[in-house]
Amino acid sequence: MYLVAADGSAASGGDGCSPVSCYSRWENFPVSDLSHHGQACCDSARLWLGAMDFAQLNGSALRNGPRWIRSNYDWGPSAWPLHWCEAVTAKVIDCGAHSALAHEAFLARGLETYRAQFVQSYGRRAVAQWRTRWTEQQVSDHWLADGYIYHEGNAVFVGDNEVALWDGSAGCWLNPRQCAGYGGLLAVRIWTDGEADDRRFLKWGSHRLAAGVWNALGVHERDEVANDASSTTSAMEVGASDFAPAGCSDAGRTRERAMSKTQTPKELLVVALQDLHDAEVAWNERGAALSDAAGTQLSAFLKTDLKRSVAQRMGLETLLGSLKAEVEGDPNIWLRAILDDAERDSRSIIAGPLRNTALIGAFRKGKQAERVSYETAVLLARRLGMKDVEVRLTAFRGQEEQADRELESLLQATIGILTVQPE
Repeated sequence: MYLVAADGSAASGGDGCSPVSCYSRWENFPVSDLSHHGQACCDSARLWLGAMDFAQLNGSALRNGPRWIRSNYDWGPSAWPLHWCEAVTAKVIDCGAHSALAHEAFLARGLETYRAQFVQSYGRRAVAQWRTRWTEQQVSDHWLADGYIYHEGNAVFVGDNEVALWDGSAGCWLNPRQCAGYGGLLAVRIWTDGEADDRRFLKWGSHRLAAGVWNALGVHERDEVANDASSTTSAMEVGASDFAPAGCSDAGRTRERAMSKTQTPKELLVVALQDLHDAEVAWNERGAALSDAAGTQLSAFLKTDLKRSVAQRMGLETLLGSLKAEVEGDPNIWLRAILDDAERDSRSIIAGPLRNTALIGAFRKGKQAERVSYETAVLLARRLGMKDVEVRLTAFRGQEEQADRELESLLQATIGILTVQPE
């Protein structure tokens, strides 16, 4: 991220700050902009990006996320300043470069889009691992704090003053219902550069975001809202129900249940697909950090499985689109709880075979839960006569079964090298 010119106080990052004070440390940080050599090399790079995105879009909806960028470029350290010609030829780029490339793609499609800045919550162990990785590459770790990170993405308008938030580093749209826990979005700023000053608020899910300033989310949302000196109406005067994001409070969950009930097999199939989609999102959110905490063989499995997970997530989005259903549903609380346990094990168990054993156990629980969920969805599709959907879901179920078999083999090998102390 191109923040080297900003206040250097953010570089320390070990002070155990609260979410609000953590985003204040990045209060004056600009978004990361790719530099241009003023020559044909960078002109060609930008033209290539637009042409590649057009080809990858292949006639599908303009608002589909440019996931091909994440497939082409792994997430990792980038040295800034970074030029266009360097970014498109790199194999690894950071979130600032991912956001810049996605922004260019969205603009080329004719969409109204702005850069976005996030503060997210992550475990101290994950932050320490990322700090080590960035230090080894001699790249600034100014984006890391004690349990929190600065991140960059994109805001794309999808309606009247309504936005969707894209995380290019993960290759997915952020879920407005996830505002707590590991990877939870604690604060967001949509970088409008004064171009949207006429919009008092922007809507993201059930959140109301003031343009151009940091907005705290979740439990801090009611305490930290942006005020406009020219406005006589405070955001706090809006009813609490307008602020409480569904899935982040008991009130939100109760209100959501009251609003709609699943009444038909097709609706239940949609719910099942949304649940599975969020499971794949969760794997991609957590997989990289868990891979860093795992041993060599388990880490290699996770890296392969994450690619499989990305393909499944995209396939589920296609299936939901064919059913004319929203992609985002309720969070998959079961799978996310399993990954919470895995993250805890990565912090509390000594590195080596013992930790790998615990992690494999957690991953197997996740894979088996997904396999059972796919079986339910397969049978629903069969009952509804949706042959194409059934075939696709059956293939995904087979992939989960294969992943579990691979993990079982890893478990047997790992258990075999455990050192057992005599009583």
